[in-house]
Amino acid sequence: MFKGFLTCGICGKRLTRKYSKRISSNGSGKFNEYYFYFCPLDYQHHAERFKYTSFDKIHDALFPLVSGELKRAANLGAIIEKRTMSQTDPRSVIQGEISKTAHEIENISGRLSRLYENYVEGLLIETEYIIVKTEYERRTAALREKAEQLSERAAVIMDVSVSGNPWLKAARDFQNPKTLTREMLEALVEQVTVFGPGNIKVAWKYRDEFELLEACATEQEVC
Repeated sequence: MFKGFLTCGICGKRLTRKYSKRISSNGSGKFNEYYFYFCPLDYQHHAERFKYTSFDKIHDALFPLVSGELKRAANLGAIIEKRTMSQTDPRSVIQGEISKTAHEIENISGRLSRLYENYVEGLLIETEYIIVKTEYERRTAALREKAEQLSERAAVIMDVSVSGNPWLKAARDFQNPKTLTREMLEALVEQVTVFGPGNIKVAWKYRDEFELLEACATEQEVC
């Protein structure tokens, strides 16, 4: 299940899986079989080292995190579907805002040109020219930043359907999971960093896109 996902939290090396079996302590004479993971460079870790961690420890730490993300995506999918049914297409609204912002930038550019002409013709003293020019440039920078943010949102929301977004699709495909599967990890997880038994950190796939989509879908601003 975890092949290709687990890395050492100390050195970044991929963890190695090992099979082991031990005779049961209940006197039945049967063997308990299990897998555990260790870093092949653990001998270099010195005081920071952890010898190994079991499959169950990783599973039990990772499963609630994945389940939480699936639930989060499912809730977001419901919000998006509701808004899609009840509101104007958010993509057209964003494109309208981008066009409006570009028009404002163009207007300020024209004002800057006329401002310079007035300064050259002696209608403005240098101090007045610098003050007004600085304000126009500040407003232009703010509008350009707004346009970039709107463009980012437009790119993310190009397809907000449950079938089109990887996170929302995963929420639909893996509803109310009872256990962790390889398919869930491949859909959502980029990497799992292991710092010790039960101590992990998850790097999620498409995290930036998902969070931007989440903000876009739940906020009251144009989106």
